[in-house]
Amino acid sequence: MTADSDLINMPFSKDVLYYQALLAGIDDVVISTDTNFIIQTWNTAAEKIYNLPASEAIGKRTTDVMQHKYIDATDEEVIKKLVKENHWNGLVKVVNSAEDIFLQTTFSIVKNTNGKKIGYIGISRDVTDEIKTKKSLQNFVSVLMQLEESFLIVDKNYKVSFACPKKNVQNFFNSDYKAGDDAFKYIPQTYLKEIKKAYQRAFAGETINYDVESDGEPKLYFNITYSPLKDDFGNIISVCVIIKDLTDQKEIEFLQQKKNAVEKNLYESRLLFEEFMENSPLLGWVADAEGVIHYMNQRYLKSFEYSEEIIGKNILELYPKELAEGYLANNKMVLETGSIVETIEEDRQPSQLKAYKTIKFPIYYKGCNMIAGWAVDISDQITAQENLLQLNQHKNKLLSIIAHDLRAPLGINASFFKSLIRDFETYSKEELLESIQIISKSFMQCYELVDELLRWGRSQLEHVKFNPLPITIQTEILKVTDTLLEQANRKKVHIETEFNFCGDIFADADMFAIVLRNFITNAIKFSHLNSTVKITTELINDKVKVNVIDNGIGIKDELVKKILEKLNYESEFGTKGEKGTGLGLIIAKDYIEQNGGKLGIESKVGAGSNFNFTVPLYTNQQ
Repeated sequence: MTADSDLINMPFSKDVLYYQALLAGIDDVVISTDTNFIIQTWNTAAEKIYNLPASEAIGKRTTDVMQHKYIDATDEEVIKKLVKENHWNGLVKVVNSAEDIFLQTTFSIVKNTNGKKIGYIGISRDVTDEIKTKKSLQNFVSVLMQLEESFLIVDKNYKVSFACPKKNVQNFFNSDYKAGDDAFKYIPQTYLKEIKKAYQRAFAGETINYDVESDGEPKLYFNITYSPLKDDFGNIISVCVIIKDLTDQKEIEFLQQKKNAVEKNLYESRLLFEEFMENSPLLGWVADAEGVIHYMNQRYLKSFEYSEEIIGKNILELYPKELAEGYLANNKMVLETGSIVETIEEDRQPSQLKAYKTIKFPIYYKGCNMIAGWAVDISDQITAQENLLQLNQHKNKLLSIIAHDLRAPLGINASFFKSLIRDFETYSKEELLESIQIISKSFMQCYELVDELLRWGRSQLEHVKFNPLPITIQTEILKVTDTLLEQANRKKVHIETEFNFCGDIFADADMFAIVLRNFITNAIKFSHLNSTVKITTELINDKVKVNVIDNGIGIKDELVKKILEKLNYESEFGTKGEKGTGLGLIIAKDYIEQNGGKLGIESKVGAGSNFNFTVPLYTNQQ
């Protein structure tokens, strides 16, 4: 010991005993040395830290019993600080311990009353737990730094220990948090109460999680989690606030919602369009400039007995060349002009030729300019127009017949009667009889004409009730021939029957009789004297064919065509000058078709005719 250490090492002094007792009762480590760094004081706290009793430490050099590592300082910096300011404060690590021990230490120079340096004293507080906690927080923060979320670590004094705010959080708080800030410094007043309550609950041990959105524009969306942080002893020392930016996610959700709404609307629109297209009475289609079909609705497919396999085929594969080329020409016109084109087009369906009114227009589909079209079947309208034309021709002819064939003989008869009445006394009995016979014949012709006109009129107005029943064909034929025997005998025409089929047919008996009577009457009219009219029957599949055959003057081909097309009322004179109107054949054709049959005419001029028609065979299912 040197004299310089007397003030520190005073073992027998009452004051020293008091001083030593005081040092023993404090938690801080107190160690004093002389100027040569020989330990003079070693309190109880020092014994615990260095695991060495005072009796072994006192009197030894510090370097023999203590090994320290300065944290954030060097030996030279410590000495320089002591020399300049008589003290140094900092963090040291005890390196000769079994585990890391950190001390917050203050070194001071000790002087006597004369101001002479007599030694050194060091007072240290064990901050190992605090350092470990801080290190754990630093490790935790380093992990958090890797996350995309913003975070704050707030201590019990609601001070920010660590902060890592990302862009949208800065926008939300309109500032940038940093360590040392008050945790409530930048909180908008709107959220202040709610956030304070969340901190309180977190410091009480709860984990709080909720979503929040900003008031202003643009809208910002966040998820905030408040989690309590504990030390090794389970004590809550801080709260970690993790702020996850949901703005992009929400925008994606909103976009997805809009997308879903658009897709739903498109889906519903598609369903509506498909429902409209597939139930439309119109034929709809889409084709490209080359004529490839891209779409046909069900009405179109059914109308032509197509399947959906034709989608993708070319118009040239589906229709006759002439029709297809006409379609393509119209399509080209639509694309070139960009306008709507209306046309009347004919099309061959599986069973018949149809006429359509077509409206074509350009559309943009699948990145290409294409042609779409609507078509409506106007075959019935055209047929109706043709029928109307025929009816108009019927009307004109009817008026002509009334004016000529009916009015003229009635006028002649009226004049004849007037002459008879005026010159009655000048006529002999024979002359009167002859005149009356002439008038009778004229009236009979008028009667027949009026009868035919009435029958035709009734058939056109559909006042004749169609009442098909099973009837025996040979019975009905014989009934008709019996009524015409006298007319045939007058012209010396023989009526002959040949029944190759005997059985029941399904037809209207009155109509059947009218048709047959008309055919036989005409056959007699156009037959030569002493000839034969033959009526035969034959079975053809499910129909019975009735033939009325004569050896008369025959009919020209042009006239046959007109009769079959119901365009002729003119009847040629019979072999004895008989005159008819031609209406009988028109009525007969209507009645045949109403009964489900078909009129046939086979004739050669000078060689006779075969007027025939078919009627359905009766079956038990009818």
